[in-house]
Amino acid sequence: MEQIQAKQVQGAVDTRSDQNVDGMKTFMSPTVFDSMGNSHSIVISGGMIYWAQDINNRDEDGNFRMGVDRGLFVQQAYSDGRWNDI
Repeated sequence: MEQIQAKQVQGAVDTRSDQNVDGMKTFMSPTVFDSMGNSHSIVISGGMIYWAQDINNRDEDGNFRMGVDRGLFVQQAYSDGRWNDI
């Protein structure tokens, strides 16, 4: 079977087979991993990993995140309109 470069086929994604991707990739917008039936999806944005109930609203009560903030590794939960260390 002949292999083609993925960039040749706009919007094509193989969802049925294992794939290896070499090289560094840069994403210019948040990257989302669907919840697959769980209550939270994973969203990577701005150096933080979020567990969000709604991928379009990361600042929502009941959401969580971890990452580096002010030079420190933090784990936070969103409640009462702000992110709080946990």
